[in-house]
Order: sequence, then C-alpha cells, then structure tokens
Amino acid sequence: MTTLLIGYGLVGHYIADQFETMNSDIVTMDELDKEIENKNSLHINSRVYCSSQLNTICDQHKINSIVIAAGVMSKYIRSYFEEALSKEANMIQSIVTAISNNNRIKRIIYLSSFAVYGSTQRMDERDPISPSSPYGIIKAYNEKLLLQIPGHIDVKIIRPVGVLGPIHGKSGNWMSTALCAIYYDRISPSSIKQLIHADHYVDVREVASLVYHLNFTDLDFSIINIGSTVNRGSKLLIDTINQVWNKKIKAHNNQKKQEINIDRYYELGLSENYMLEDTIKFIGEVYEEC
Repeated sequence: MTTLLIGYGLVGHYIADQFETMNSDIVTMDELDKEIENKNSLHINSRVYCSSQLNTICDQHKINSIVIAAGVMSKYIRSYFEEALSKEANMIQSIVTAISNNNRIKRIIYLSSFAVYGSTQRMDERDPISPSSPYGIIKAYNEKLLLQIPGHIDVKIIRPVGVLGPIHGKSGNWMSTALCAIYYDRISPSSIKQLIHADHYVDVREVASLVYHLNFTDLDFSIINIGSTVNRGSKLLIDTINQVWNKKIKAHNNQKKQEINIDRYYELGLSENYMLEDTIKFIGEVYEEC
C-alpha cells in the first residue's frame, strides 16, 4: 500500500517520519522547495494545481491512499481571505475530481482543525460546526467538499487542537511558530499574546501516529478530534516552557471554558503518549541539534 502525502510542513514531516519508521511506502508532495529529511521516500516538488496532474501522479506511483496535510497559513488567510479560500478550494476540488473515478485509491485523510467549532463551549464531532474565523471557515468548506466524495472511498477528517512541534525551517502553525520565537529569544508581544489564549494543545507526534493508524484501520465514523481531555490553560504551558527552557516569561492564566471530546480517539485504543513536559523537551532538543 502506497500513500501520497500532500504537504510537508510541520505535521507533514512527522507523518512521513512515522510511515518510514513503520516501513510503509509513502510519496511526499509539497509546492515549496524544501530539504527533505525523510531520505527513503520519494518527494515531488509541486503543488496540486489540477486533477489530471494528480491522476498522473497517483497512477505513476500506484497510490492507494492520500493524506492532506497542506493548507494556507492562518496569518495569510486573515489578510487575503478570498485568495486563500480560492487556493485551498482549488486544491481540494482537484483532489476530489482526481480520485472520484480512481478505483485504486481507497482512503483519504484530511488534517482539518478544531477552528471549525468556532466559539462553541464543547467541541464534539457529533455536533454541528459553527466556524467564526476565516481559517475555520476555509477548513469547514474543505471538509464539506471531501465528505461528498463517492462512497467507495473512505474519508477521514482529523480535527486537532493546537499542534506543538519544532518547525526548524518548515512551515508550522501559529503555536509552534510562537514557541520557536521563545526558544531563540525572539519573543514578541504577539507571540506571548497568542500563547496566553492557548488552552488545548497536542504533540505533533501524536497527530502523526493517529494519521498512520487511520490509514490502515477500517472505522465506521468519518470525523475524529485529537487533543488533551484536560483544559490545561495557558499558564501551565508558559510555566513548563520556563522550567524546561529556563525562560522567565510572565503570563496570567486565561483558561477558557471550551472542552474537547476525544472519546473516539480512546475508542481506537489510543492514548496520550506525551505529557506537556515531554513535548517541550522534545522541541528544545531538536532546536539544540540544528
């Protein structure tokens, strides 16, 4: 079974690493010219721009499943919403068109975001979504397109909370970018302000492990949350950073009342493998080696 991974940013890198660790065939694809650290996988330096191009790639490499970890960065979306929406919609629509008549492809996994829930008090996969940010609206739109794919293809949507990991030259979400700035003492008011509002987060390796699990498991549901069951609040994150990285950042706790339901995650027999301290240590170790 060969998997096509579209997007080689923070999450994409660790997904590829997980597949290689498990000796599973994977082809990576990204529009940016990046140094690919996963030496045993084939990398295609291109964006998804039309269905015929993607069809050719899938046929050429005998692709059986697709993982979408690509997306426009949230800060770009805020400034250029219509352009970002058009770009992502074109990518997703090209994928949908390409695979709808492809009998070899059996599964597609999409990395969405908990932003699709908006400001609802409880984030539950079984409840209607209500995105309130441009980023959440785009992710919700993409989910809708993918869930309309013909029934012979199994579609899985993953909605992670804020993903934490080392970006070291690759694109990453706002939380990991803020942590990078803190580690290298490039602390900006905006970085701290963002982290003050972070009450849920998950290790990037947990996300990669879930993607791998879903790629080889038949399930009777399409959407799954991943994150911590505990509303940890921002103070714990800042306190852990100060302790592990020997920083002196001051931040008041701004714990929200939002809760995330990850019952389906536990139903898979999975559990949280990394405590917050483990994650912060891991990020620091990677940066120290750079």
